[in-house]
Amino acid sequence: MERAKAENSKKTAKKTPGTPFKPGKSGNPGGRPKIPEEIKTMARAASPKAMKALIAILDDESSRPPDIIRAAEAIINRAYGTPQQSIELTGLEGGPIGFRFVDPPTPDTE
Repeated sequence: MERAKAENSKKTAKKTPGTPFKPGKSGNPGGRPKIPEEIKTMARAASPKAMKALIAILDDESSRPPDIIRAAEAIINRAYGTPQQSIELTGLEGGPIGFRFVDPPTPDTE
């Protein structure tokens, strides 16, 4: 027995989960903004000073290491980018990753 739907059910029905973008469309079509060349040049020029700040931490016990390290990292990252991280993926017990493709059910097999 099927339940009767309320008159306003279309207005209050929950939308199906998923993305609000149509297939083939992106929410950020321009991509990530590029760092201006002038900023990169300035940061690269300041990199030796940033490295000296890191070295100064080893020599000067009165320095506040967290502040200096954070500033030095920011300058170096702006000049050369952040280091890439590698990720290793494995299956069960370190074995290969297995894939299983399943056909969606058809109306006559549901």
